[in-house]
Amino acid sequence: MRRLAINSLFLYFLFTVVGVNLWAKALPGGDGSEYDSTFPASWHIPDKYAAPLEKIADNLYFLHDQRIKARSSRINTTMNVRPTLGSLLFRSRENRKYIIRVNNRDDFNGVYYHDVPLNAQVGLWAHEMMHIKDFSERGFFGVLARGWQYLSKRGKMRFEHEIDQMVINAGFRHYLFLWATFVLDESEASESYKDYKRKIYLSPADIMIDFDDDGLLDESTGYL
Repeated sequence: MRRLAINSLFLYFLFTVVGVNLWAKALPGGDGSEYDSTFPASWHIPDKYAAPLEKIADNLYFLHDQRIKARSSRINTTMNVRPTLGSLLFRSRENRKYIIRVNNRDDFNGVYYHDVPLNAQVGLWAHEMMHIKDFSERGFFGVLARGWQYLSKRGKMRFEHEIDQMVINAGFRHYLFLWATFVLDESEASESYKDYKRKIYLSPADIMIDFDDDGLLDESTGYL
């Protein structure tokens, strides 16, 4: 039993890329950031990241009670999200805390957040928020099961395809399409990075399936 617990914690640290930062810094002004007050009180989103999330926040009503903080960090992708270790171990799923990390590295071969057009940023945010929805519906071992998936390319692909499908089901298909299209066709990311994205996430063609059934190609929507 002790070995299982140790292995589980080790897996969690692998999954979170050596853990997540302390929640104490999430208090407004605690890390020098100003937080947007238009979001739910439990969300701490710096003003510099607020614009894309404002477009979909009302439709994320199922996450309005979740404790969410966004911050800059040195990571190996554009953005990711994980529950904090302490809240995963010692809190109920309803009271967990989640950190959304936005890459601020200057030696990155992927997609820089500040280069992404606004509507494509919305697609990225929608994807990360669906990760929170997925985590919030899982107990401790359910979250660890997601970690196990991330240890293999096939498992990682199935995981991310499920999350992309959740984005589509939530009504954000058009934004996800714009994000995927930007990454693969318009960004200056390296070919190796783009190849990774092609293998792990839904392609623009996959996202486009039955696109017009959503009614999002009508010019009156203003999306495209």
